[in-house]
Amino acid sequence: MAEFRRPRRKSRRRQPLPAEALERWVVAGFLLLVVILPFPLGTTATRLYPMLAARVVVVGLFALAVANAYRQEKPFRITSLWAVLAVGALFALLQLVPLPPFLIEWLSPNAAKIYRTALDSLGLYGQGQWRPLALDPAETWHGLSGYAALLMVFLVGANLFSHGDAFKRLLQAVAAAGFLVAMLGFIQKALGLSKIYGVVPFTAETPFFFSCFVNPNNLAGFLGMSVPLQIGLAVKEDDRQGRLMYLFMAVVTATGVFLSLSRGGIIAFIAGQLLLAFLLWRRRDDRPALLWVQGAVLLALVLSAWLALHEIVGEFSFSDGASPATAVTRQVLWEDTARMAAAFPVAGIGVEGFDVAYPIYKTALLDKRFVYPENILLQILVESGAVVGLAVILALGAWLWRFVSRAHLKRLEMAAIAAIVVVAIHNYVDFNLNAYATAVPFMLLIGATSARTAETATRRFFKLYALPLPALAVFGLIAAALVAYGETQWATQRLEKSRASLHRTAYDRTLPRPVFEATLKEAVVRHPADYYLHLLAAERYLAGSRSAYPMKRFHLDKARALNPSDPQVEVQAARAMAAVGDRDGACDAYRRAIDKTLSNLPIEDLWADMLKRGLTANDLVAVTPETPARRMALADFLVSHDHAATAKAILNALAQTETDQAPDTLLLIGRLDLADGKPEEARLTAQRLLRLFPDRHHGYFLMGKIALREGENRLALDWFNRASALAPVDLELWYAMAWTHIRLKNLDEASALALKIHGLSWKHPGRKTNAFLLSGQIEEAKGRYQAARREYERALTYEPNNGAIHFNVGRTYAAEENREDALASYRKAWALGERNRDLDEALRRLERPAPAPSEGDAP
Repeated sequence: MAEFRRPRRKSRRRQPLPAEALERWVVAGFLLLVVILPFPLGTTATRLYPMLAARVVVVGLFALAVANAYRQEKPFRITSLWAVLAVGALFALLQLVPLPPFLIEWLSPNAAKIYRTALDSLGLYGQGQWRPLALDPAETWHGLSGYAALLMVFLVGANLFSHGDAFKRLLQAVAAAGFLVAMLGFIQKALGLSKIYGVVPFTAETPFFFSCFVNPNNLAGFLGMSVPLQIGLAVKEDDRQGRLMYLFMAVVTATGVFLSLSRGGIIAFIAGQLLLAFLLWRRRDDRPALLWVQGAVLLALVLSAWLALHEIVGEFSFSDGASPATAVTRQVLWEDTARMAAAFPVAGIGVEGFDVAYPIYKTALLDKRFVYPENILLQILVESGAVVGLAVILALGAWLWRFVSRAHLKRLEMAAIAAIVVVAIHNYVDFNLNAYATAVPFMLLIGATSARTAETATRRFFKLYALPLPALAVFGLIAAALVAYGETQWATQRLEKSRASLHRTAYDRTLPRPVFEATLKEAVVRHPADYYLHLLAAERYLAGSRSAYPMKRFHLDKARALNPSDPQVEVQAARAMAAVGDRDGACDAYRRAIDKTLSNLPIEDLWADMLKRGLTANDLVAVTPETPARRMALADFLVSHDHAATAKAILNALAQTETDQAPDTLLLIGRLDLADGKPEEARLTAQRLLRLFPDRHHGYFLMGKIALREGENRLALDWFNRASALAPVDLELWYAMAWTHIRLKNLDEASALALKIHGLSWKHPGRKTNAFLLSGQIEEAKGRYQAARREYERALTYEPNNGAIHFNVGRTYAAEENREDALASYRKAWALGERNRDLDEALRRLERPAPAPSEGDAP
C-alpha cells in the first residue's frame, strides 16, 4: 500500500511590489496632495494641523521614493539650484546653534544688543548664558522644517516629474486644482456666503471674492500660477473638445484672479501671460497659439468687468492715497527691511524671524503687524544675511534666466516657466509662498523644469549631477528629523502660544504674582526680541497697586527699546502715570503717542482714552499738534463727544489763520450751524466763504446743502454743479449731487456719479457701505427692486448690524408684495435700534392679519 503524502502547498508569500508600480504610487500621491492642499484654508503656517499633516505626507512619500531608488539602484539627479538651496537650509540650521556671548557679539552685534536689552537686566544673558543667532528660535525651527520638506519636494519634482507623461500630469493636477478653487469661490459668491464654506469666519473684512484661502493674496497667487498651465495644456491639446475644456478652465480661473482684487496677484498674472505670449511668439511654429492666450485673457477681462468693474477699478485707484496698501507704504516697508538687512549682514535674523524683529526698525504703519516684508528678495537677505542670501538670490536669478532664454522649449515647458514667473513676480511685490498650497506645486514645477532644461545644458552650473544613494538616504533622514523636531518645537514654543499663555496669566487676577513672573520669564527666554511680552507685563502691573509702578516703568522701557515706534507703549505709559495721579506725565506720554500715530491711524482712540482716564478737553487740545488737519479732526471728535464749545473755539481759531485749511474749517462751522437748526448763520458762513475763497468749492457746496435743507432741489443742484467745476474729484460732493439727482429723477446722471464713487471707495468699509446704499437707492428709484436689494445686501456685508439698511431691504420686499420677507427685514431693523415713522407704519401694517376673502371672491 502506497504511503499517503500530503501534497505540498504552493508558497503564498506576497510578491514584492514592482519598482515601476511603487514609483507610480509616489507620483499619484504627490498629484493628489497638489489637488487637496488648497482646501484646508490654503494650508498656511497659521493652520497648525493641516500644515503638519502636509509635511508628514511629504516625508512619507519622499521615503517611498528613496526606497524605490534603492530598489532600482538608481541615484537621484540634482541641479546646482537644489545644492544652493540646501546650503541655505544648512545655514538656517547653524543659526539655531547656541553660541557664547562673545561670539554672538562678533558675528551679529545687533543681535547681541537685543539680547542685552531684553535679557541682561533679568539675569538671562551674560557669562555662561549661550544663545543662538536666530532671534526667535521656535519660529526658525518651524521655517527650517518647511524648508527641509520643500527640498524633498524639489528632488521629487526633478526625478519623478521631469520626464514622460509625469510632467504633463503634474501640470494637469495644478490646472485642475486651480479650476476647482475658482469654482468654489464662484459658488460661495452665488450663495451669498460671508464665511469660508459657510463656517470659517474672517478675522478682518470679508474679501469681495474668496474661495478656500483666508488671504486674497494667497488666492490670487495660486490661481495665477494655474492659468498659464491651463492655457499651455489647451495649446498642446490636439483634440478640439479637450482644448475648449482647458480654455474654459483658464477663463474661469483668470476671472478669479481679477475678482480677488489682489493688485500684486493681478500684476503677476498679466506678466506671466505676457511672458507666455513672448515664448510662443519667439518660435514661428507656435505663433498661431498666441490667439488662444489672447482669447482666454480677453474673455476673463470681459467677465471680470461684468462682475466687478467698480471694485477692480477702485483697487487700482490711488486718488486718496490713504490706504495702508498703497505703493508709498510698501516702499517704506521695503526701506525699513533694507535697514534690517544692513543691521544683520553676516548672520541674518533667522528664517521666519521677521515678525518679531521688524518692530525695532519699523517707521510706517506703526500699529500694524507685518509677518513678511512682502518682497522675497529682501526677505532672503534679512533672514539669511548678505553672503548666503545673495548666493541664493543669484542662483535663483540664473536659473530663471536659463528657463526663459533656452531656445528650444516645448509648449508645456513654456507654460511651466510662465507659472513659475507668476509666483516669482507675485512674491517680489507681495507674498504667497507661506501657503503650502502654492509652495508645493511651485517647488515641483521648479524641480521638474530645472531637470528638463539641464539635460541639454553645456555650462557646468546648469548641468545635472548624480546624488549617490547613501548621500540621498542621509539627506532624507536629516530632513525628516528636522521636520519632526522643528514642528515639535513650533507647536510647543511658537510666539502666538507664548503670547496667549502670558495674556491669560496677565489678566487672571486670581493667579499669584510669582506664577505670572515665571510665565513671563519663560516667554522672554524663548522670544527675547518680542516687545509685546513686556507690554503685557506692563498691563498686568498697571492693574496692581502703586507699589508696582516701578515694574510698570521697567517693562515699558524694555518694550520701548524693542519697538521705539509703537504708540501703544506710550499709551500704556500714559495710563500708568494717570493711575498714580501724574497728570503732566500722562499728557506728555499721550503727546508722544500722538506724534507716533500717522494721519491714517485712529488717533480718535487716543483722544477717547484720554477722556476715559479723567483728562479734560483742554488737555486734548494741549497734546494735539497745532496742524490744521489735526485740529480739524480734534474739533470733529469733540463735537461728537459733547464738547461743542471747545470744538467751536478750535474752529474759529483755525478760521482766522491764512492757511489752505481755512475753507475746510469754515465749511465745518457752517455745517454745524445747519445741523443745529441755524440756516441763516450757515448762510452767512457760506457767503463769507464765497467772498474770501471764490476759487474754492466750499462756499458753493455749503449753499447747495442749505438749498437742500430748504427743499430747493434744482437750486441745490445748480450750486453743486458750480462747486464741481472747482473740485472735479470730491467724494462728498459727488454724494450730494447723486442724492439730488435721485430726488429730481435724473437717474442716469445719478448712476454715472455712483460709478465714480465706487472707484474711490476701495478698501474703506464705510465708503463701500455708502456707495452700495447709493446704488441701491438708484435701482429702487428705477423700479428694479431685486437689483436694489442686491446692492443693499452688499452694503450689509460691511455693516451687518445697520438697522437702516435692513429697513431698505424690507422696503424692496414690500414693493414686490413679499409680505413675509418684508416683515422679517423690518423686525430685524427694529431689533437693531432703527426708529423712524415709515418703519413704525410698515410694522403696524404688516403685523395685522391679512383680510379674509369675502364670500363673493373666487376660491
